[in-house]
Amino acid sequence: MASITFQIYVAPVPKDMEEEAFEKAFSGFGQISKAYIITKSRSGQLFGFVDFTNKAGADAAVAGMNGKMLAGGNEPIEVSEAKPQKPRAEEAQPKNRKRGKKPAAGLNPKRLYIGKISDDTTDESLMAAFGKYGELAECYVVDSQGGRNFAFATFDTEAAAVTALSEMDGASLDGAEIEVSQAKSEKRAGRVEGEVVSRPKKAFTGEPASRLFVGQLPYSVNNGALRGAFDQFGEILECYVVYKDRRSRRFGFVIFEEPAAAAKALAEMNGYLMGETEAYEGSAIEVQLAAALD
Repeated sequence: MASITFQIYVAPVPKDMEEEAFEKAFSGFGQISKAYIITKSRSGQLFGFVDFTNKAGADAAVAGMNGKMLAGGNEPIEVSEAKPQKPRAEEAQPKNRKRGKKPAAGLNPKRLYIGKISDDTTDESLMAAFGKYGELAECYVVDSQGGRNFAFATFDTEAAAVTALSEMDGASLDGAEIEVSQAKSEKRAGRVEGEVVSRPKKAFTGEPASRLFVGQLPYSVNNGALRGAFDQFGEILECYVVYKDRRSRRFGFVIFEEPAAAAKALAEMNGYLMGETEAYEGSAIEVQLAAALD
């Protein structure tokens, strides 16, 4: 039987703060089972969670630390109880996978697709909901055209993804009943997930009519965000942002399996705003058919 923990949310966390120091800052309020910092947020802000073994410790930490400063920080932190998730009925079962079942071909066992999310869901609230099941390699909401809201969460381990899928499919998040399923594997030969590289010439695959050039990308858009914005249109063979010296060159390529999917994406995504935040109005991306590279 899993032990019960009482989780609190902490933001912002200083960029140079180590998890050991983060945990120590809250250790005086009670016994801690786990404390960790989320470093992969689309907004760039670091935040964290502290799991106490009893409610008294969590309540004391909220009362004692909310509005205070962490070592190395330059602004007061917000400390609050992490939002609980609405439990599903016991008979509800994951739609695409049961515990212990091997992943179907073409699915990534560590990556989850989250559909039907609320307009109020942010990267932070998504990570709060899914981060309790294990360490996250990547977790983000996709700003989609036409109100089709969805997100992705990639765990470090398959076991964590299995548990999150089982517990969160059909759960309530920010007032919406979400759908969670395994995400499709990325068909990218010679690449490692998260690797930052520039593509050499003659790297294109697929038919010419299936290849899209995507320009004027915000610096914040990475491979995952680019794929997340375009995979609503069809099966993607390759998708990547071009980097030089680990800095985005503000363009990338999306290669679909079918020309029809590329045509639809071209029609709907050219001029679409990406990277919009409270502090940044976003950038209207340029989408066109990519020229074949000789």
